[in-house]
This record gives sequence, structure tokens and C-alpha cells, in this order.
Amino acid sequence: MLKSRSTVSKITLATILLLSASASGIVMAKRADAATLNPSGSWTSTMIEGQSAGTGYCALTRKFNDEMIVTFGQSALNEFSLALDFQSKGLNVDKAYDIELSAGGQNKKYEMLPASDTAL
Repeated sequence: MLKSRSTVSKITLATILLLSASASGIVMAKRADAATLNPSGSWTSTMIEGQSAGTGYCALTRKFNDEMIVTFGQSALNEFSLALDFQSKGLNVDKAYDIELSAGGQNKKYEMLPASDTAL
């Protein structure tokens, strides 16, 4: 159940650690090539109420290059998630992908398995 949706004016500490407050772009390495992704919209936040106490979460979402959506999530239990939605088919769901996110001088590397042929 969607509780609220608004443009983000404050960024949580977890997001600051991943992106930095002054991030203007994200560099993503997929396979051997890398691409710089520039934001094409504002961050939006969504708060989702869970079916029972402690199961809700918040999500921070932004579109990049008008083609990819990046979402950071945090549950009521302080669990964090990252989703990359490429908006087009092409991912091998049986293969792990090495992803590197760089923003504001901070770098984070992940090995991610696709959730579908369009999203990690």
C-alpha cells in the first residue's frame, strides 16, 4: 500500500554513503565496458507500509540517461537494497554481473544477479 510520494529534499545517511550529497552522475561498469550515467530527473521517495509491523520500507528512485532507473531501499528493519532497472531486455538471468558505482569520489563494487532480463 503506497503511503506517500514526494520529491526528495533530504538524503538519508545510507544514501550519502553510497552516492554522496553532491553526486551529479554515476559510473556503472557492466561487463568490460563502463558508462557514465547522468541524472535525467529528480530523486523521488516512496514509503510503503507493510502487511505487519516492521515490514514496511522506503525507496529512493532516480532515472539516469532517460533509460535506466536506480533505486535504493531501506526496510523498517534497517536492511538495504539496490536495484538497477535497464528498461530493456538483454540481461542473462543465469549470470552474475560485476557492477561498480562511483559518485562524489566514492566507489562501491557489487556482484549482482539479475531479477529479470531487464533488472538487477
